Amino acid sequence: MTALGKQAEIEIPFVEEVAADIFMGTFTTKWRAASVIASSAMQGTLYARYYGLPSPSLWAEPADSERGLLQRARLRWGKPVADDFARVCAERSKEAGAGDGSYVARNGAILEQSQILTTHNLRLLSVA
Repeated sequence: MTALGKQAEIEIPFVEEVAADIFMGTFTTKWRAASVIASSAMQGTLYARYYGLPSPSLWAEPADSERGLLQRARLRWGKPVADDFARVCAERSKEAGAGDGSYVARNGAILEQSQILTTHNLRLLSVA
């Protein structure tokens, strides 16, 4: 999808499928960007109500921000990461029950929330 978007000269923050056994607990800023689009576009829909999508205001940048998203991001492995997005996913995944399950199960619950918050590219396809 990313390659097709580049070929069409369309910049869309498509997110990838991530394996729970190698997930390192963070997301690049494109995940947050995809969530901003999804929250705004899905507000008031059955999807938003069913999955309890946060209000778009959760992702709002401070009014005095000059660098926007990158100001709220830190670098990890040389790439900007969205700690706020990772925190929201981790908090939402607690409902699945952390318990004494394996790290793979906990990671899977976090990744599931990332897919819900971004509509796993479905909403992004309709804005292309």
